[in-house]
Amino acid sequence: MNARRVTAILLAALLLALPVGCAQAQTDASDGARGGPGIEPVSTASVGGGSGTTNLMAGITAQRVSARAASQAERAATVDFAFRLLKQTKKEGENALISPLSVLAALGMTANGARGGTLVQMEQTLGLSSAELNNLIHACRVTAEDDPLRMANAIWFRDAVDFTPEPAFLQTNADWYGAGAYRAPFDASIRREINDWVSVHTGGRIPGILDRAPTDADMILVNALAFDGTWEQSFRKEDVVKRDFIREDGIRQAADFMSGSVDVYLENDKATGFIKPYAGGYTFAALLPKAGVTVDDLVASLDGAALQALTESARRLDVDVALPRFRTEFSADLRQALSAMGMTDAFTQSADFSGISAGLYISAVLHKTFLEVDEKGTCAAAAAAVIMNRKAALTEKKTVRLDRPFVYLIQRDGVPVFLGTLMDAEG
Repeated sequence: MNARRVTAILLAALLLALPVGCAQAQTDASDGARGGPGIEPVSTASVGGGSGTTNLMAGITAQRVSARAASQAERAATVDFAFRLLKQTKKEGENALISPLSVLAALGMTANGARGGTLVQMEQTLGLSSAELNNLIHACRVTAEDDPLRMANAIWFRDAVDFTPEPAFLQTNADWYGAGAYRAPFDASIRREINDWVSVHTGGRIPGILDRAPTDADMILVNALAFDGTWEQSFRKEDVVKRDFIREDGIRQAADFMSGSVDVYLENDKATGFIKPYAGGYTFAALLPKAGVTVDDLVASLDGAALQALTESARRLDVDVALPRFRTEFSADLRQALSAMGMTDAFTQSADFSGISAGLYISAVLHKTFLEVDEKGTCAAAAAAVIMNRKAALTEKKTVRLDRPFVYLIQRDGVPVFLGTLMDAEG
């Protein structure tokens, strides 16, 4: 194993958790929702730290929506998206960790305001229609009280008299995403307010998504999720031993390895691996490239259909496993990656987000993740933020070419220091 193989382990674990844990959709937003009967309220925890923040949800109540379990094709599409995104974001020799679910949630809220070609590109890039994505996120969000996964969504708008979001946009995101909406002055306090919100909803594992105050932004859509998975069968402390972790370049690193056994074995022509269950229906999957196969080779070979085929061919065997304890963090701006995947218009002046408000485009898609694995289980967190700006107002364009004699001056405080004419460009 090497550092890049950990990437494959992490990604497979999170991807396999999505179909198992999020497919159990309720028929109604009130069924099985955390906090008892009724519709889960929009999240307001930690909001209001900035001066002048206004709740835009007055008069907007999340309505019951008809939800269904995601189809196999839809779940495979999320895996396709995840591997395409990983291929665009991973760097040679470095750990990578993305949360496809967090990114899909943040962009799903945004897509509810996209129109025309912008919406078409977003749906093609994400692999799901806006309606399918709403259903998927709703199924993952509205879960039982003891579910290991927790998710929250919120939207902030700049406090400007000429910028008012469409009520239908707020209603849709309240219904499907439980998203609160707030108007605030985008001064230095907005960074603290959003970062505090992210910290609360990730259990402090991600202290914040914004590294600077987005004073030039007009709208910010944020998702935060936290996962606390306990192994169905924990590793025993006495079975933790020091072993070498060998990177692809041959460098050896001492690490604590947890040893145990599982009963689900995975194998295809490029990898061997295993599945280890968490309590609550989620699973951790590890895929180790075979001799002569790199992590890049393995990742390139995987998509929704390939991963489905691999898991369907799983065999019940007694498998001795050794898994290193590890902790990893990752952050990136996904704008370039998403553009390369086909979502181009959303980042340009050609963007059409008229379903939110006129003249918006995406200026950044920020993503941060955290994951730690030990004998007891796995704790992980992720946040994604879509930063949106309004397009600059078009002005009349003029051209001045000094290609014939002209007058010029150099001045200070209205006093001409030099004044002249250029009649001959050669002197």
